[in-house]
Amino acid sequence: MKRNRFWLSASGLALALLLGACGGGAGSGSGGTVTVNFVDALGNPWAPPKVATQVGTGAWQSAPSGISVTLNLPSGVAQYGVAFTCGTETQVVQFTKGEAPNPTLRCSSVNAPTPVNVTLNYNDSAFPTTANRLYSVNTLNVAFGPLTSNPATLTVSPGQGDLLVALYNNSWAVIALKGLLNQNFTAGANFSLNFAASDATSGTGNIGSYPVPSGFTTGGTAVFHVTPLGAYAILNNDFSAPGNALAFPLPPSALAGQKGVYANAFSSGLSVLSVEAFTGTSHTPALPPVFNPTVNTSAKLPAFSGLSASGSDFIGYGFSANWPGNSLTAIVSKGWIGTGTSYALPDLSSLGFPVPATNDPAGYEANAFYSNKPLGTLLAAPNFWKLLATPGIYLRSGTKEGSYTTP
Repeated sequence: MKRNRFWLSASGLALALLLGACGGGAGSGSGGTVTVNFVDALGNPWAPPKVATQVGTGAWQSAPSGISVTLNLPSGVAQYGVAFTCGTETQVVQFTKGEAPNPTLRCSSVNAPTPVNVTLNYNDSAFPTTANRLYSVNTLNVAFGPLTSNPATLTVSPGQGDLLVALYNNSWAVIALKGLLNQNFTAGANFSLNFAASDATSGTGNIGSYPVPSGFTTGGTAVFHVTPLGAYAILNNDFSAPGNALAFPLPPSALAGQKGVYANAFSSGLSVLSVEAFTGTSHTPALPPVFNPTVNTSAKLPAFSGLSASGSDFIGYGFSANWPGNSLTAIVSKGWIGTGTSYALPDLSSLGFPVPATNDPAGYEANAFYSNKPLGTLLAAPNFWKLLATPGIYLRSGTKEGSYTTP
């Protein structure tokens, strides 16, 4: 197994996690009020510097800065939107009341906790062929890297989470896994891991070969073990080409969690990705349809047409633009877009939000998202690996990305 740091953000999954929103329970489909709450990285109430709201698909209006904003929807109107500044980003959500009646929107870059150092002592003498050791800690954020000393100092975000250590031989084949689950990571904390024979991998699992769109010749497959709070270990990967079958060692049966497979493929600015959790010893992933909308960059913020994603597991789109010093990201739900086939990133400059200057180098990304979990579940996860720890989840994305110079 190569120690390969594949690119998780290429599909735009980062867009789905950027907002860290949660749905807030069921609600009636239209009319009445929607209250949107804002929180910082720690989940504490927080007031964005700038807020704007949209009722239905109408014009955007400035709203007072505060820890929440309430929208009044007329009878028969279900759609609404909220935009707010989060550091150097403008974040936009456009949902329906039925999908997200009272969402909480998180700005993960504000008041993020200062990382702390903890100490890990480990004994892996039960596995004398160990040549490489990798650890993962998932609290609010993920820490991942090699263990190069014993005891080892790990720099992690403070909080409750899981620790997982994987042992590999000199060919990077995983030979043992051991975790400390649901631990409190505070400054100066000490943890100990003693590997035993029962922590050995045992048996072989298989990822089946899967079809890849024509012309998508780069990409590949990886398989992981993910603990209940999102610590992870790489079981095997192959990024020589997408679609290949992949064998992997099975984790010890006593280790809590589930397995996850990551499959992607790329072709000239287009990509398709599937991330799927599974139990058992075998699984075959399925890539989503290619998403190739027409992109109009004649304005400072791009517009997208030819939007035709569909299916019972289609949940919405993500659109973004970035330019020096700023970015704008929009999550647009299936219910909000309805049968619409076009979308333009909103220019909120008249309300004091940033837009690119003339002749700025800029980039765009458009994503169609598919999942067997509701939008609220996806947006509630504070990071990718906690999302993958959701039992039985899959998340797929078709993506188009490119660059332009602003007019």
